[in-house]
Amino acid sequence: MDIGEKIKNRWPKPETMPPAPHAELFPLKKVAQMVGLSPQKAIDVLGSKGIKVESSDEILKEIAAKNNTTPARIYEILSRTSKKAKEFHFQPGSGMEKLTLREVCQDLQISPQECLEILKKHGIATDLNQQLRDIAFKNGKYPYQILEILQGGK
Repeated sequence: MDIGEKIKNRWPKPETMPPAPHAELFPLKKVAQMVGLSPQKAIDVLGSKGIKVESSDEILKEIAAKNNTTPARIYEILSRTSKKAKEFHFQPGSGMEKLTLREVCQDLQISPQECLEILKKHGIATDLNQQLRDIAFKNGKYPYQILEILQGGK
């Protein structure tokens, strides 16, 4: 199992994680709302990237198929435009808890040193190569709580 886990951890990771499992089945207006954009702004942003959208009621998967791209690419475009782009949405069961602290810092666009300092201020000593779940459980927390700390929450 350890070998399988090591191989899986070497697979390329998408730059932007989808907001929820099976987000490709959501209508554009729901995805837009999740990333902090109005439906019309989402349509405009996608249009500026050459992606044609007829309505905000269209499903991401359908939009992607019509434009010869992937739902993940559409989500990535929207999330990079959004005011909430730096937020990291923890979805239980998505595997995010297996990311190392270094990968989490990169996703949050926080320097590794700053991540370590933030955690240290909260009494959490760790290193950048530990997985999020290990850091959390060693400190009596859940992985989402570590993310909240890094994002300036409690």
